[in-house]
Amino acid sequence: MEMDEDPDNLPAQGQGNIIITKYEQGHRAGAAVDLGHEQVDVRKYTNNLGIVHEMELPRVSALEV
Repeated sequence: MEMDEDPDNLPAQGQGNIIITKYEQGHRAGAAVDLGHEQVDVRKYTNNLGIVHEMELPRVSALEV
């Protein structure tokens, strides 16, 4: 009996084939496709000190100007 036909090696060979297939596809296989970047006006998220916030800041009032 050859090593390829050994029943103990068959599951390992199948697992090896799966690993090789995934390696050939790359690390991003099956990931969502990036459709590009959304244009964002950074000034809406940056305060007067230049600190960028996660949420859009309220408009500057006339008193603050």
